[in-house]
Amino acid sequence: MDIRQQGGPHRWLAASSDGGRTWSEPRPGQPVTPVCCAIERYTLKSAGDDRDRLLWTGPLGPGRNKLIVRTSYDEGQTFAHQRLIADEPAAYSDLTVLKDKSVGVLWERGDYRFITFTRLNREFLEPTQP
Repeated sequence: MDIRQQGGPHRWLAASSDGGRTWSEPRPGQPVTPVCCAIERYTLKSAGDDRDRLLWTGPLGPGRNKLIVRTSYDEGQTFAHQRLIADEPAAYSDLTVLKDKSVGVLWERGDYRFITFTRLNREFLEPTQP
């Protein structure tokens, strides 16, 4: 669970190993200004995918600027492959995995004047190295 903070430099993370009946003590999560961000299961090795992946979106900052997506391969312990979605003011974001395994990001932009849908594919999330 990715928990919004009321203040301070980072979100909070908690984990459940029993389907959400109980949760671990929260620990520091992604550094970000207080804002609604998103975390979503992207792939699951036990379901036939090549590896476990969680995706996280939120503003890189400073403040509510520069929307990014990060990928975790270790169930949220660390996040890698930071990719810039938009280099502009960006606030609340949400994620969904679409049927074709692309990722939909719904986010605020334009100083809260617009809601934008952006589709990301695996090639964007994990660009191949030359």
